[in-house]
Amino acid sequence: AKDEIESLESASSEELVRMAWEASAKNDIKRIDMIAGQCLELYGNEARLQQEQLGATFPPKGQTENYQILNDVGTCLFVQAEAYMLRGKKDKAISLFKNIIKTYGSAQSWDASRGGFWKVAEKSEISIKVLTGEFEEEESKKFVKRERTKPVLHTPGTKKTVDYTKYGSFLNAGTSKYK
Repeated sequence: AKDEIESLESASSEELVRMAWEASAKNDIKRIDMIAGQCLELYGNEARLQQEQLGATFPPKGQTENYQILNDVGTCLFVQAEAYMLRGKKDKAISLFKNIIKTYGSAQSWDASRGGFWKVAEKSEISIKVLTGEFEEEESKKFVKRERTKPVLHTPGTKKTVDYTKYGSFLNAGTSKYK
């Protein structure tokens, strides 16, 4: 435990984000709390200063890296709030999400699978709506049940399957020497 605390004390903000996501994947709420607390202790003041510089806006394109601390603190806190949400701790999760929106509203998080950033406050607002039941109502209003359309082929084929035997024979099927 002592080594773990020492590793958190010397971790970069990027490393703390990675560790928070890792702990989230393991559903380790105690570790997430430790990481989020350490992230705030080490980088919270700098993140608030970066937020003050931005006001209510987001960094211009290409300058997101200049606000890495803000993004990392916001992401760590989001991971923590989401962990409470998934554990059914509704009031605690809502409180954490509201703090993110209020204090780190311009924070963005990198999604490597999509190759872009997502807005932490926006996802926090959606999570609050899910927790309070507002989201389901909004979503149900957007969708109108309609009759399904059936695609029609412009030029349907004449035969159901192709008889490949009239073009030759298959040799060594199922092997690396297939011809």
